[in-house]
Formats: sequence, structure tokens, C-alpha cells
Amino acid sequence: MNDKTSATLVFIALLLLYVGSYCALVEPGSAGVIVRNGISRPIEHYRHFNNLAAMAFWPLEKLDRKLRPDSWPVSPLKIEINTRPPRQPQPATEPSTLLPG
Repeated sequence: MNDKTSATLVFIALLLLYVGSYCALVEPGSAGVIVRNGISRPIEHYRHFNNLAAMAFWPLEKLDRKLRPDSWPVSPLKIEINTRPPRQPQPATEPSTLLPG
């Protein structure tokens, strides 16, 4: 086997490993934003290694979104979670400003 054939086989094997890893990790239906106490963070759509997978697989994800648009949500989901108690309204300092006249 010559060097060109070996390099081609290695390239194909690595490409299959890359695409297979993407298929194993991606969850296309789960995209959106979680807002917790005013701090927002995206809902990741990978089963594991969210930040690393998002960086490593972005070319395949873009291609996947074009090839299977029905699997991906059109508008992202937004979930708000408030763990702080609601703010109490402040009493007016001057009652005359509340009365007409």
C-alpha cells in the first residue's frame, strides 16, 4: 500500500469518526435560552461536553440545520427561572403626587 492510499484511508476513518461522534452527541430538538435570575445561558443541544462539542461540531451543525430543518426548532425556546423573591413595590414618598388635582 502506498503513502497516498494510506493517507486517504486514515482521512476517511477520521471523517467517519467525526461524523459518528456528532451523530452520537447531538440532540437537535433542544435549543433555546434559560434565564435564571436575570442571567441567560444557552440550552446546549449536545448530550455531553457541551462547550467543546459546540466548538468542534459547528460546521456539521450548520450543515445539519440546512439538511434537516424540521428537526431543529425555528424559534429558540426561552425558559425563565426566578429563585429570588419578587421585589416589593416601594411606597410613594409624597402622597400628593398620587392624587389628582
